[in-house]
Amino acid sequence: MTISRRTLLAGAAAVVGATQTPAAAAPASAVAGSPPGDVVGKVTVGYQGWFACAGDGAPINGWWHWSRDWSQPPSPSNTAIVSWPDVRDFTSTYQTAYGNLGNGQPARVFSSYDQQTVNTHFAWMQQHGCDTVALQRFNPTGGEGPTRDAMAVKVRQAAEQYGRKFYIMYDATAWTSMQSELKADWTAKMSVTRHHRRTRGRTANPSSASGASGSTRRTRRGRPTCAWTS
Repeated sequence: MTISRRTLLAGAAAVVGATQTPAAAAPASAVAGSPPGDVVGKVTVGYQGWFACAGDGAPINGWWHWSRDWSQPPSPSNTAIVSWPDVRDFTSTYQTAYGNLGNGQPARVFSSYDQQTVNTHFAWMQQHGCDTVALQRFNPTGGEGPTRDAMAVKVRQAAEQYGRKFYIMYDATAWTSMQSELKADWTAKMSVTRHHRRTRGRTANPSSASGASGSTRRTRRGRPTCAWTS
């Protein structure tokens, strides 16, 4: 007997449903199949959107994740680069403190804060069959918060323009007040979107660390309601 990916996913969903309380169990109709537009069986990619450069207008105002010292441009002695980006499709790039590349071109990098950068990434996803984006969101209450807020808006805009879905994937690494702050962040900022990811008819809101988890359900009028467990 050949086991397809869909059969395997359906079996896993049945096991998860059996461990839930009756009130939390998914309706039988939701388990039966994935409606058009659902992401089960489709390609989902992770998206950080966490590169910034001095002069790009981002609130973080630095070389975010390009350098170890974000106040200074990346250089051989101050770098966080593990793979040099191909920037040929980006209209705005930023000069680093590296020498010219092997082909003689200046060593420049992109900024995620430029909408054209995000649009280019989503255009690539559309062209190559990537259906859904998981936008990773670290603790937004500190200095990175305003830039991360802006990136969520840029991702939404690109998702709408290129017909991709996206969802917020929280990372609670070193987020000591995550249980209360994540809930506030989700309900106040992140829950309103037209291109949310649906899994078995429900909006997905995963968390990639332990502590608290939230799930967003849809009411009959389509409004999101959150149920939180500790």
